[in-house]
Amino acid sequence: MEVYVDNIYFSEEPLSTSDFALSTLKLYPNPAANYFEVETEHSIDSLKIFNLLGQEMISVENETRINISSLQTGSYLVQISSGDKKTTKRLIVK
Repeated sequence: MEVYVDNIYFSEEPLSTSDFALSTLKLYPNPAANYFEVETEHSIDSLKIFNLLGQEMISVENETRINISSLQTGSYLVQISSGDKKTTKRLIVK
């Protein structure tokens, strides 16, 4: 009979990149028609909207109210950057 023993370590740290305070980030209205707004305690350096094929549709800097009237109905990914931190949210355009 063979038995293998290894050192096992447990950690309560998340296994992800450091996102900036996701709990304070609000994207509304969602679903949206002509515009949406981003509300956060951090300054927004850039915001990019991608379709689900990964194509960049809109890119803005230092704006919190985004005009999306040029987008077709569907789902999009919104990438928000603040300094060296990024987060991605889903946006539905109706």
